[in-house]
Amino acid sequence: MILPIARQSLALSCLTLTLVFGEPLVATAGLYSQAVLIVGDQFTGSGIEFAESETAIPMPLEVSGSTSYEVSTLGGEGDLTFQGSATALANYSFLRTSAEGEVSNTYYDPDYHHDNGTGDVPTRYTVQSIARFEDTLAYGGTAVGYNSKYIFRVTGNISDSNAYASIELTHGMALPQRWFFSEPGPIDVTIVSNSFVGAPNQLFSLELVTSFDAETEFMGDGGFASGYAQFGNTVELLGIEARDDSGMLLATSDFTSVSGTTYEIIAAIPEPTSLAIGLLGVCMFFGRRFR
Repeated sequence: MILPIARQSLALSCLTLTLVFGEPLVATAGLYSQAVLIVGDQFTGSGIEFAESETAIPMPLEVSGSTSYEVSTLGGEGDLTFQGSATALANYSFLRTSAEGEVSNTYYDPDYHHDNGTGDVPTRYTVQSIARFEDTLAYGGTAVGYNSKYIFRVTGNISDSNAYASIELTHGMALPQRWFFSEPGPIDVTIVSNSFVGAPNQLFSLELVTSFDAETEFMGDGGFASGYAQFGNTVELLGIEARDDSGMLLATSDFTSVSGTTYEIIAAIPEPTSLAIGLLGVCMFFGRRFR
């Protein structure tokens, strides 16, 4: 479902806030990136810093900001402070994002509801960055009803449970495939997607979202939360395994793209880590998409 929203009144899901694009179009190519800091409640919020780019050329984004709320009048001590920063860059074949946030002297205001304006202190603090590219492949030669698998490498780092990242791959009108990363530590994996049945002109897209997210309801008063999801290295599309209906691997020269990007046609070799991450993504990712 697509939800109409204003730029400064952003809808929050129970886990993540991501962007939805319309129905796939034939023969299109484009880049999208977004970086935003949000305060609100469990479901809705307002952007205190916001930047986005939707263009045919790479456009790096970076935002940072901070805000504070007096909690002493509500029974707390001192001020709650929130600060964060986010970066995003979309390019054909690779994506880069990062999100970092910190909430100190936490305080839960049970009367706060963003939509009806009650309460004084927001209960949710989010930093999020999005990078996405879409392109359309056309193939020549003798291929009929080809099957495609996408192979990409993911490198990054997650600090703790307040930060996470997700990747979504869409091919044509097929249901998207998603992967979710939330375990703290460095990440360096090669992922092989499911096999998709292609058409003579086929749109595909790859999206990376990184987020910091903290809800004071579950943190107690006077607490502290910080975290980062750093994928500034890259999510890189290494190539595409494309085979015709007889199982023959096609050649890179058989494919052209609307963007003019050359995508290497290679044979996929699934790695155990790739398979595990794929299953984890199917089970754990349940963010709502919006625009």
